[in-house]
Amino acid sequence: PPRNWRGVTVMLLFGIIGNLAAAVLQALGNSVLGSIIAIVGVVLLLLALRLPWLRKPTATLKVLALPNDQPARSEILIVLVGPGLSQDPNRRQSAWKAVEYHQKYPDGRPCLRECWVVTSDGAGGGLPNAQQLKSEFEPQGITVEIRKVKDAFTIQETYNVVRKIIEDEIWKSKMFVTYDGVIADVTGATTPMSIGMVLACQKRVRMQYMYGGRDIASQPIELRFVQSTEVIS
Repeated sequence: PPRNWRGVTVMLLFGIIGNLAAAVLQALGNSVLGSIIAIVGVVLLLLALRLPWLRKPTATLKVLALPNDQPARSEILIVLVGPGLSQDPNRRQSAWKAVEYHQKYPDGRPCLRECWVVTSDGAGGGLPNAQQLKSEFEPQGITVEIRKVKDAFTIQETYNVVRKIIEDEIWKSKMFVTYDGVIADVTGATTPMSIGMVLACQKRVRMQYMYGGRDIASQPIELRFVQSTEVIS
């Protein structure tokens, strides 16, 4: 049975089409010309079912992240990738949206050059998703490096991995990298991994998190620390 008004409309139209075709054939004496006219009429009515008013409208996602809250594009990005991954491009993990945001400047020029992916290894880990991210974005000119942690529910291991990336892989090996040229996204993976990344970055690297939802576009918001002079008694 039809589940909505579109299904009911289609069923009614098919009934009308059948009756019209039978009427035309009967009026023309079941001739060859009558059959051709009936077939053409059926085809035209079927094409009419594809009119825009019968199609499901495409939802427009809301954008709630203000431009002043969003970070400047960076050439180097560190992201977390967990085990869950949807086949729907609009429902994928935040890491994909983070890479796409930094991939180009607002004027369309290429920006992101390197992406460091921190993920969990083993059964139920996010390594397959990290490898998929690598396979999708490296052909687009972005170097993707994957670093693994064994336990996604410990803070220390993620802290060690991210700090090593920052200290050894970025600052020591990249002579011309500035503070604004690197950013870490703390959204993906488990909460302990996010905490470990925050502790590893602190004031060394800028941080962001992806804000969005079912009907809200996924957009990055930069984490900004304000040093307070107040004394808490």
